[in-house]
Amino acid sequence: MAGFSARKGDLLTRSDIQDRLGVPSDRRGGDWSTGYTRYENEFFVFANVDAAGRTGHDYENRWENDGLIWFAKTRTSLQQQQIKDLISGVYPVHVFYRSGDRQPFVYAGRATPVDIRDQTPVRVTWTFQKGSTVANPKDEIAGALVDRGFHVEQSTKQTQRASKGPLVVYIKQMSGSYPLVISPEWKERLSDLIKAGGERPANRLFYHNATMRSFPIRSHGGEQPIQHGIDFEFSSRKALDDFLDVLTGTPAVPTTEGPIGPTVDPETETEATRAIRLGQQKFRDDLIEEFERCPISGIDMPELLRASHIKPWSHSSNKERIDGNNGILLAVHIDILFDKGLMTFDGDGKIIFSSKLSAITLQTLGAGSFKPLGKLTPERLSYLEYHRGTLFKS
Repeated sequence: MAGFSARKGDLLTRSDIQDRLGVPSDRRGGDWSTGYTRYENEFFVFANVDAAGRTGHDYENRWENDGLIWFAKTRTSLQQQQIKDLISGVYPVHVFYRSGDRQPFVYAGRATPVDIRDQTPVRVTWTFQKGSTVANPKDEIAGALVDRGFHVEQSTKQTQRASKGPLVVYIKQMSGSYPLVISPEWKERLSDLIKAGGERPANRLFYHNATMRSFPIRSHGGEQPIQHGIDFEFSSRKALDDFLDVLTGTPAVPTTEGPIGPTVDPETETEATRAIRLGQQKFRDDLIEEFERCPISGIDMPELLRASHIKPWSHSSNKERIDGNNGILLAVHIDILFDKGLMTFDGDGKIIFSSKLSAITLQTLGAGSFKPLGKLTPERLSYLEYHRGTLFKS
C-alpha cells in the first residue's frame, strides 16, 4: 500500500481523507469522528486549535514556535497501547488542524513527537518534516507574501514584519487567530478586503501590539498610546490570494477627507497643509474609535461613514476643527442632511427634522428607524447648540 499523500496546506474533510485512502463505507465511523484514528498502519490526528470540538471538549491545542502542542483523549495515559503506538515512531502520523468546528482541516504534514508529557490527558508536541508541512497558518501567509515579492524579516516573539516598497504588514506569532495584520489606514477599504476573502473578528475593529512599529499609535485604555492595525484570517489559500490581490493591487494608503485633495504630492506639500491633512485623518480616526458606527442608523461600513463637523469647518477655529467633541460619525445620507441644516439634535440627542423635508423623503431615507444621538458630552452639547441656532433650517 502506498499510504496517505497530500500537499502541505491542503484543505480536507474527514470524508476527503477517507476517499483518498479508499476507506470502505462500513469503516468510516467510530474513531474517525474523534481526535485520532489508526488505519492501515498509519495514524490520522485531527486537532481543533483555539476551538472546541463537536463533542464539546475544548483542549488547549495550540501552535508554539514550529510545533503543535496537542492533547489526546480525555482519559488517556502513556500505558495505553494505542498511545504507545502513536508516539512510537514506527507508524506514520498525519496531523490535520483547524480553528473552527465546521471548517475543513488543514494538512500540517507527517509529524514527529518531540515532547511527550506523562499526564492525563497525554500531551504531545508534534513537529513536521520539511516539504510536507505547513507548521501553522502563519507560515503559509509568510510564503504567500514571499511569492508576491515581499521581504519577510526575522520574527520577534510577537510579530513578524513583511514589506514591499511602502506596503507593510505584520504576521502574529503568539496567536493562531486572525494572523495577518495590515495598516489601520486600510479601514476605508474594509468591505473590499472582506469581499476578497479576509475574515474579521466580530467584536472589534483594531488589533493592538507595540511591536508593530511601522503602524500608527492610538490610545487604547493604557497609559501610553500603542501601535494598532486591522487583523484578518482566511478560510483557504484562495481566499488569502484574493485578499493579497486587493492589498498589493491598490495604493496602501487610501484617500483622506478634508481641504486637501485626494492626491497630495509630497514634493510640494507644505508643512502647514500636511498638518491639516494629518489632523483631519486623526479627527476621523478618533470618531471611529469613539462611535464605531453611525449612532443614528447603525451602519458600520467605514466607506459609508463621514466624520461630520457639528460646527462647520469654515466657522471653526483651528482648535475646533480637530476637536473630537465637534464631530459625529454619520452615515453619508444622514451627514448630508446634517451638513445642509435639514436635521439637528436637541439637548437630549433627539432628532429634529426640518419642515422642508417631505414625508415621502423621510420615509425613503428610513428616518422612522433613526435612533437618538448618545455620547452627549458638555462640549458636544455646546457645539450642537451652535448648530441648532446657526445652521438648522426649521
